[in-house]
Amino acid sequence: MRKPDLLIINGRSSLSRMAETPLVYRVAYKISGKGIYRPLVKLVRELGPFEIGVDIGSGYGIAAELIADHFERLYLIDLDQGMAKSAKKRLKDRSNVEVIVTDAKYIPLQDSFADFVYFFDSLHHIPKPQKALLEAIRIIKSHGKLAVFDLDGCHVFAKFISFLERASGIHSRPLGSNVICNLLGENNLVIIRSEVDFFGMFDVLAVKEYHVRQI
Repeated sequence: MRKPDLLIINGRSSLSRMAETPLVYRVAYKISGKGIYRPLVKLVRELGPFEIGVDIGSGYGIAAELIADHFERLYLIDLDQGMAKSAKKRLKDRSNVEVIVTDAKYIPLQDSFADFVYFFDSLHHIPKPQKALLEAIRIIKSHGKLAVFDLDGCHVFAKFISFLERASGIHSRPLGSNVICNLLGENNLVIIRSEVDFFGMFDVLAVKEYHVRQI
């Protein structure tokens, strides 16, 4: 059985310095229970199976491990080489998984490539997250879906979590849920669902529309 590929991208100067996630966060990821991924797992089970999926900010590949069976092909995107190698090891028996080390703002996949793209607790860790969202939109097929599970930057508790992350040396700048929804709407995505819980955790599901240009 073929092992998942690990592709190192160094084509752009911004990609030549691979990020390294702070130790405290790497430890937290390793000890966190898989139950935190329940909303994503439930969504994929409801909407799948899919032909092609893309996990942006895949970390150690824990989420991918739980949902890989629902995709013919699943691509994991992360800038942290250490996490990517751990994900490759974790998913060594999954022949349908490919791990790509690259910046979320420069994903080496073609336009209209994937049926389902998702961010799970990763968008607020990406510098210039709006660009990462636009890149995600670019690679989604017409009628494909985008899911974002993240902190709502307008929520008091989410702001506190973000403060703690920054104090630990982690980049953390969550967008407001309204900013995310507006950006998606401005780029031909229709919001199917948008919710914010008591703790400021935000999830949105959107579908990419196909527009025929009027002459």
